Amino acid sequence: MTGSCPFEPDRLLNSLDHYEHLARFYRYCFAHYVRNVAKLRPYVTNEVYGAMMSLASSEPLHDFDGTLALIRKGGKKAVGM
Repeated sequence: MTGSCPFEPDRLLNSLDHYEHLARFYRYCFAHYVRNVAKLRPYVTNEVYGAMMSLASSEPLHDFDGTLALIRKGGKKAVGM
């Protein structure tokens, strides 16, 4: 890979280690995820919105199936996400 890192312009992309590449990739994905979920904010309850945001955590969810069930009950916009 050539070019500079967008987050650290003084570093070349090929100088980053595996974890640094993953961290930058996750940062882009997370930004897109948050942007898309934020568009649903007016259409879902605070509880459903919180459940949606919890899916983007790097920490394991205590009740993954319950979180998905809550989102699925959140209406057409929540299910279509």
